[in-house]
Amino acid sequence: MMIRVVSALILIPFVLSAIFYGGFLLCALLCLLSVFALNEFFGITSRKSAGCFKAPAFVITALYYINVHSASAGAATGGRVFEFSPLLVLGAVFLTLWLQFNKRVENSIVDISVTVFAYIYIPVFLSFAFYIRSLEYGAFLLFMCIALVWAADTFAYFGGMAFGRGGKKLSPVISPKKSVIGVYFGLFFSCAAAFAFFKYSPAPHVPLWVYVLFAFTLNAFSVLGDLIESQFKRDGEVKDSSALIPGHGGVLDRIDSLLLTLPFSYYYFVLLFPKIN
Repeated sequence: MMIRVVSALILIPFVLSAIFYGGFLLCALLCLLSVFALNEFFGITSRKSAGCFKAPAFVITALYYINVHSASAGAATGGRVFEFSPLLVLGAVFLTLWLQFNKRVENSIVDISVTVFAYIYIPVFLSFAFYIRSLEYGAFLLFMCIALVWAADTFAYFGGMAFGRGGKKLSPVISPKKSVIGVYFGLFFSCAAAFAFFKYSPAPHVPLWVYVLFAFTLNAFSVLGDLIESQFKRDGEVKDSSALIPGHGGVLDRIDSLLLTLPFSYYYFVLLFPKIN
């Protein structure tokens, strides 16, 4: 437990700095996290004979984030920047196909599907953190999103440890240690944290119910994201995605809940927060 706490205390300042300063620093951090998470994801899938293409995935991820940052910088200065992110995704598909044709025929469906899925599931979904930061009050909104996910995960863990032993499990096959009572704890405290963000929000005229509904729905996406990664790890017969972060496992273990919550959060903020577009 102490190792887990120390690791968190070391990482938190980097995350907060990236959220506060945004721009290149945040984009670079997201790119780095994506590369590590992709490497871990391919390590899990390799146990199922999925011959994924690491090098192209890393290169396309770097190009994708360069484009995300340059497009944002161009828009901020009034310039016109060609948004070629869709072309990068399309290029990733064709590159994967080209590499596959020069490799082998066996397991080609699995190899191509896993590689293309990884491009979208990790770098693209994680990049929504940058898009949230680019909104009005973006630093506040991104911090709130990450903090609510952290609150849900943390209190679900301790609530499950204290009261969930022997109780009903959320998904006995996929994640036998995750209890229903733990999820309720996470939901309650994330909604309580949402109330605190409402009290100190810089966004004017946003009613309390918008924050509470956000926390409630965010919790559902967070749990779903965690279960999806748990299913991958169970199928790959591994406990953690890696041992990169002492006490926490791998990068993918730390961002699994964010991969679904970030895209949801972005569109939630755009649709329900006044004057944010």
